[in-house]
Amino acid sequence: MIGASHIQVGVDLDVFAEYFNGSKPIQLGIPQSTFVPVLEDLAEDKSFNGIVICNGIEYLLLLESKNIPKLSDEYVAFYNNMRFVDVIDQYIAMRLQKTLVLFLSALNPLDIARKLGDREWPVQHIVMADDRSIKADYSMIDIQQYRKNRIKSQLGLYPSAKDTNEIFILNIRRIENAVKKIQERGGRVIIVRFPTSGPLLKMEQRHMPREKYWDYWAAHTSAIMIHFEDYPALAGFQCADYVHIDHRDSPAFTRALATIIKEKMGSQGQLKK
Repeated sequence: MIGASHIQVGVDLDVFAEYFNGSKPIQLGIPQSTFVPVLEDLAEDKSFNGIVICNGIEYLLLLESKNIPKLSDEYVAFYNNMRFVDVIDQYIAMRLQKTLVLFLSALNPLDIARKLGDREWPVQHIVMADDRSIKADYSMIDIQQYRKNRIKSQLGLYPSAKDTNEIFILNIRRIENAVKKIQERGGRVIIVRFPTSGPLLKMEQRHMPREKYWDYWAAHTSAIMIHFEDYPALAGFQCADYVHIDHRDSPAFTRALATIIKEKMGSQGQLKK
């Protein structure tokens, strides 16, 4: 599982494993980051011939034109240069973050001071497990204010009239090059467009029309493309903050997605267009 936070929040790994003989996926999602560097790294690993499920988001393929850190590049570089001591350090850090309340981001001293100044009590509505999956409980926060902030921040991610399609097309080519390498070894690549809802869906349709971006992508790849709008079982989910699925809905969403992926793979494990 690679991509942004949508795949970390939306997919319940244990439920997904029930549909694939108990094989639990490895979660490699990175919040607000393109999956391209991770896919390319897997493509260069000649020992890898498994199934990659990518969280495909069109505007994240335009990151080079935005002032957003490319975290996936940093993660890949860190992984490829890890020393044994880094592995031990990471193991200890994950266990501490899971068990010590002081590691919760909501208890960051600066955040606490800001919230108390606004007469708010800090809450932790998202929790990352040690398998890197995330549970998000949006009932714990002021969802209306959160949605307003989401809309405001999201507007800066869409292409403007000054942007060109060159970066988008270049990334589509990079993705297809990696897809071919993996599939030539017997692996499979599936790209999933996770749900967006409410005003943000209308904004996406206006700023990044499907025929210009997603449909172009689908026409220039040998990967299997799954867009939530094409499947009633996926399109019916409403995202609490317009882009992420609440943890109460993630098991049902995972079942729907796993069923579609199994159908695409076919009875012999071969993907079907």
